Amino acid sequence: MRVGLHLAVGIVLLLAFALRLYAFGEKGMWWDEGISIYFATLPIPQITWERDFALSLHPPLYYVLLSYWIKIAGSSVFALRFLSFVFGVLTVAVIYQVGRSLFNRNVAWIAAILLAVAPADVYYSQEIRMYSLTILLGLLSMFLAARLLGSGDKGAQLEPQDDKSNPKLSTFGGWMPFLSYILVTVLGLYTYYYVAFVMVAQNIWALIIWYRKRRLPRLWLAAQIAVVFLYIPWLYVVALRMIAPGYELFGGNIVPGGVLEFAKVSWLAISAGEESRAPLALVLTLPFMLAIISAFVYVTRGKKRRAELFMLFIYLPTYIILVYAFTLWRPLFYPRMVIFLSPLIILIASFGVGSVMRRHYLLAFSSLLVLLAAGAAVPALDYDFQKMDYTSEGFRQVLDSFDRLVDEKDLVLATYVWQAGYVAAYSQVKPDVRLLGEKGTSICETSGSNDTDGREWIILYDDKVQFNDEVACPSFPYPLLIDQYSDTRLYLMGNTLRELNSKALAEDQIEINYGNEVKMIGYDIDIGRGEDLVPAEDLVIHRGETLKTALYFRTVGDGVDENYTIFVHLADVSDGRVLSQDDHQPLENSYPTSKWPDGEVVVDRSSVLIPEDIPDGKYQLEVGVYDVGTNQRLPVYRHGTRSEADKVILSTFEIR
Repeated sequence: MRVGLHLAVGIVLLLAFALRLYAFGEKGMWWDEGISIYFATLPIPQITWERDFALSLHPPLYYVLLSYWIKIAGSSVFALRFLSFVFGVLTVAVIYQVGRSLFNRNVAWIAAILLAVAPADVYYSQEIRMYSLTILLGLLSMFLAARLLGSGDKGAQLEPQDDKSNPKLSTFGGWMPFLSYILVTVLGLYTYYYVAFVMVAQNIWALIIWYRKRRLPRLWLAAQIAVVFLYIPWLYVVALRMIAPGYELFGGNIVPGGVLEFAKVSWLAISAGEESRAPLALVLTLPFMLAIISAFVYVTRGKKRRAELFMLFIYLPTYIILVYAFTLWRPLFYPRMVIFLSPLIILIASFGVGSVMRRHYLLAFSSLLVLLAAGAAVPALDYDFQKMDYTSEGFRQVLDSFDRLVDEKDLVLATYVWQAGYVAAYSQVKPDVRLLGEKGTSICETSGSNDTDGREWIILYDDKVQFNDEVACPSFPYPLLIDQYSDTRLYLMGNTLRELNSKALAEDQIEINYGNEVKMIGYDIDIGRGEDLVPAEDLVIHRGETLKTALYFRTVGDGVDENYTIFVHLADVSDGRVLSQDDHQPLENSYPTSKWPDGEVVVDRSSVLIPEDIPDGKYQLEVGVYDVGTNQRLPVYRHGTRSEADKVILSTFEIR
């Protein structure tokens, strides 16, 4: 029997493990995850008492744990997410023990299975944030409060009884629950502020017990005092920051539509996941609602009302009302603020199914299957369940160029906090990363702060910072735009192209004028096998290889009015036939020439595949610029003289 029990527990944990591990390292990060990584890379004082609260309001425990975890496991996306993953799987094991202690084995099994597939818990077990830890600590605090107040094991009844029939309601059950409750609750408060609302709900339940029993466990009040006392240091740090001159509390999103809309969004967040907004997601939560109604009927009409179940029903409205009241005072609400309630909802629903199981086993089993199917269908059918990648995918594209060129001695200036975290997670190189314009400094004040021999890079997002005559630093005549994807731009601050790739540019430095509109002032070529491709006729290229080019452009005069297309063609030397090509507007169609400011150097990258069926022979790589509207190529000027050609041959080679 015990072997079978352990095997079944292992299967449920394996299910939780597999679901949380699915697509673990593939999902792009979003802004808040980048913020977590940035703080985790800071020294401990800057995570704790020297915290810049303008960047993050959250208590420091998760950031500190993540900081030490990075030292052990590294800063890959997989390693960073694994910490939340561990907390998520542990929560499934804990809810089984909680269900078994507060109710019975049937409820424990159902709760563990439902939490294993719960969309919200699966999501937060894959996010580099503190919510997975908050769910675990909140569940433990609730459970230990129940034990401390006299519930658990065989279950307590709500009706008054003498002490002999149920001594746990009037006597303290030992030092271990007392100390464990203090530790877990304090850790919860140092992880997430809203755990304070959990304490309020616990004390409302304590008042109900006191009202019905006229006594409380002797050390309950001592436990509350101890928790508050141990939390005072952080409250002191927060108070000092908030009374500082010029500080403004970070605002958030208040759910529109009043109480009903607030309740709907909160319910979806708890039962289906924060991003579940589709009507279908609301329908899929109906089985959970029916199971909860079943539990409510039991607790209100049963001859022996279970104190533990009544306690859970106290928790839910208390926490929701407190969160909503807080949003009325301060418009700061995100649905994840109520995510702590997810295990409690599952415990109540599990009890509802378990109560039906006593008399209608087949109906209960069918209900469980429906709950499981509904839980699994939410992320599958509701596209918005997973948070959008925001800038993560584009950022990874830019960092491909970044990793090829940056050095550990370099200094990287980031516009936003999350960008610094993205560099730490995605980049294989680990340069020094600082925030651009920290503490009110300008670009020029922040630039030049590199105390190493490396170069300076700037990562911009959207239009928060633009380079122009007013903001460009005297020491940097122009920024070099290395790469761009969507709204993310990577710049190298420097005086000469030789800083970027001295070897290639020393040989390939050129000046080609296309139609007195744009100049090509340099280029790099490689074969995709880590070798530079120099203009040499005896060079042999193989079929299936890719010619990768980096073309360095700059505008002529006061900028360009038209949006021109750049072409890179692989052509037969004998007859000029084009056998492979890459035609595009600059930077993968994301940075048209009409937006190029005067003097800025733009690095455009192309890839031309050598076809597998290409005949043996001599070929050349050609580059030109044309107007996509008229299909007219811009004429080529060399040293002020117009050439008869409308293209430039970068290299000639042999294919065989």
